[in-house]
Amino acid sequence: MAELHVQRKERSVWPWILAAVIVLALLVWFLFGRGDDVNLAEIDDTDSTMVGAVPNTEMMGSTTQTAQGGAVAQYLQFVDARASRAAGVAHDYTADGLRQLAAALSEVSTNDSAGGVSQAQRIQEIRERADAMQRDPTSTQHALQAREAFTMISSMIAQMSGQATARAAGNLDALQNAAMGIDPNRDLLEQANQIEEFFAQAGQAIRNMS
Repeated sequence: MAELHVQRKERSVWPWILAAVIVLALLVWFLFGRGDDVNLAEIDDTDSTMVGAVPNTEMMGSTTQTAQGGAVAQYLQFVDARASRAAGVAHDYTADGLRQLAAALSEVSTNDSAGGVSQAQRIQEIRERADAMQRDPTSTQHALQAREAFTMISSMIAQMSGQATARAAGNLDALQNAAMGIDPNRDLLEQANQIEEFFAQAGQAIRNMS
């Protein structure tokens, strides 16, 4: 009887190695991949919330009002302080008041013109008078410079007020009288009360326009 030789077939280990790699990959994805997805989803939710968020209009409105009413508010605070600081050779009180008043007028200006002169040009001339008052402490023109600036301001405010009410008209008269009350032949240091009165009347006129 012939002897049968049966050759044993060797099984390859590569399928097992491949299966182990796949299982390991799935395990890694399960442990780490899902966590990344969750984090990305959370980030997307956060971004969409920020983009679609409604802005705080109350805060924005407050900021806008502050920006638009800054110069006027500062001048009114200056007036309400009622600090008689005009008596000084540098005329800090008068010059500072003129600059703040010029800024307030610029804020409420309609940029109309009277006699061919724009309000912006008048405001610049007022600032120049304030600078001139402090340029030379020994000058004898301080009272004249203050009176010129005050009369410019009273004319501007009268023009900007338009059809004023009886109360506002009375204030405009008082403002003009305070401006004309500055005596150019007297030392400005001696007219502190008149200067303060003018600034107060100008503050009331701006309140009336507001």
